[in-house]
Amino acid sequence: LAFLVGVATHIGTFYMASFLLNETSTIFYNLNYILSVDATRKDTLIYKINGVLLALTFFIFRVVFNGYNLYLMASHSWWTLAYKNNMWNTEPLSRKILCPSLTLLAICHAALNMI
Repeated sequence: LAFLVGVATHIGTFYMASFLLNETSTIFYNLNYILSVDATRKDTLIYKINGVLLALTFFIFRVVFNGYNLYLMASHSWWTLAYKNNMWNTEPLSRKILCPSLTLLAICHAALNMI
């Protein structure tokens, strides 16, 4: 829902698109599951390489990159623009409601992906 509203109103689309990079680790997670179903495949080189790639992509995209995005949202987002540039009085009511809501949903999404 937040993605559709953000795309329709052009609010937060950079952050939403960057959160889609979280799914990079999903490929390796699925392959890990497929290989672990058969116990004989757990000793293969592919299984071990896949485990390293899973841990690496998970850490890079879900921990480091999400943390960086949360920092950007907090320091360079609508909040800074609204209060430092006094744009709050000129924005329509829909943006005043949507901006904090979408930012909160993005933060919750990022926090859940880090778990």
